Amino acid sequence: MCGRITYIVDLEKMTCSCRLWDLSGIPCVHTVCAIYNKEEDPEKYLAKCYRKEMYMRKYKYALQPINGLDLWENTRNEKKITTKVQCHARKAPKKRAKMVQDESNKTNKTKRLTKIGRTMTCSICKIPGHNQ
Repeated sequence: MCGRITYIVDLEKMTCSCRLWDLSGIPCVHTVCAIYNKEEDPEKYLAKCYRKEMYMRKYKYALQPINGLDLWENTRNEKKITTKVQCHARKAPKKRAKMVQDESNKTNKTKRLTKIGRTMTCSICKIPGHNQ
């Protein structure tokens, strides 16, 4: 019981109604209380993947450290491995991009209005000399 909420622990099925034990494989607080109540070993209820035997099996074949580059043996039969640099072909430009470019060329031929000599006015205070 945790505060007003009651949690149901089933040690045989290795489940708790809070679902923490089910999700992680590590006994939750409620489970640990139930285990100590029965005076049993808590490690018995731990998921197999968290036990010491499994840890030792996982890291049995770990890489061992090697000497520094200065202490390596020199070999006579050295083959240099070179890799080819591959250039990827570019995609053809899309039709839409060409159309936009053609339209922009048309607008360059017509004269555009400039803002030179025009006084800016603020849209908030309506005072000339600055904008917003």
